[in-house]
Amino acid sequence: GRLGEPERALRQYRDVIAHWRRLGSHTHQLTTLRNLVVLLAQLGADEPAAVLHGAVTVDVTPSFGLEARRLEAAWGSIEERLGPEQAAAAARRGRRLTASQMGEVALRHVDALLAAG
Repeated sequence: GRLGEPERALRQYRDVIAHWRRLGSHTHQLTTLRNLVVLLAQLGADEPAAVLHGAVTVDVTPSFGLEARRLEAAWGSIEERLGPEQAAAAARRGRRLTASQMGEVALRHVDALLAAG
């Protein structure tokens, strides 16, 4: 997604998320979803990005380094566009998701974006 091919990136995210879900690998799914948040924010898909941001930042294994900085920058963009209250409300919804639900929600949002073209 950072190289300018968002549709291709979304399709690849879809495949990877489905793969980690099949294997039950919540750790790898979490890392994938953290990176998806950044792409969604870059695409202006702020509501789904905010929901997933809430989901991936509640984990007991916090993000760090470049990944954490990208998530923080994405959150700043999301909050700026949605407004603090709407962004926080979406993030709260995300914080209630289980690991399995996170993947389901992510796939729904990716599918909707792909369908919208």
